[in-house]
Amino acid sequence: MRKSYFIIIFLLAFSPGAMYHNPVAEKGIIYLTFDDGPQQGSENVNDVVLKEKIKVDVFLVGKYALLSDANMDNYELYAENPYVERCNHSFTHGNMHYELFYLNPLNAYDDFALNGYMLQLNNTICRLPGCNTWRLPQRSYSATKPGNKTANLLAANGARIFGWDLQWDYSPKTNTPLQTPDEMIALVDSLMSYKRTFTPGHIVISCNDQMFKHSAQKLQLFEFIGKLKATGSYRFEHLSKYPNAGVIFESREVAD
Repeated sequence: MRKSYFIIIFLLAFSPGAMYHNPVAEKGIIYLTFDDGPQQGSENVNDVVLKEKIKVDVFLVGKYALLSDANMDNYELYAENPYVERCNHSFTHGNMHYELFYLNPLNAYDDFALNGYMLQLNNTICRLPGCNTWRLPQRSYSATKPGNKTANLLAANGARIFGWDLQWDYSPKTNTPLQTPDEMIALVDSLMSYKRTFTPGHIVISCNDQMFKHSAQKLQLFEFIGKLKATGSYRFEHLSKYPNAGVIFESREVAD
């Protein structure tokens, strides 16, 4: 189990049409990502993405998918959405005890491998629970030490680990966004203008599905995306197209 999942995905690199292609960045590129699905809020995220027709990545947790029929239904919505790229956020999410989870990198690795197998994920994109950690070819960054050994083990077996440049924070009590859409857009503009992202001209934004489980917050997501599109300065892309990441992705049709 330890190596099989990522090695199988890695071998997809040698199938026709699966090689990474680095697009020309004519605009600033936004990688809008959503963590901890499927759960309450995922259906609203999925609906917004379909109506706005933008490419996004969702980092899924297998344990949450199995908690209820509703969560599994939300997983199916993501699986059927042509704008959604499904990625690995571990099976247990570290059971919300991250330091303990990362004490045993081999077990943590197996947790990711199980998640990829159970959710039938077809790419090597991962995000560590509770850690803003990056592991891309010849480039790495860790905001904190926990998870480094797990990240290194995953990367050594073909995984591409993405952290984030900007996080849309939310209240742990109400699960509602702490920044307004306008405040988030100002942060995007600032980080991009001053080239304070992991890769200049590219920004990875992290959100959480449960932030948007109520209609008012769903409207905030609509507003955020709509205003970014209206500037004409940005376009939305999948993490599998991130520059020089070498993500291996089994091709499927994506709507323009």
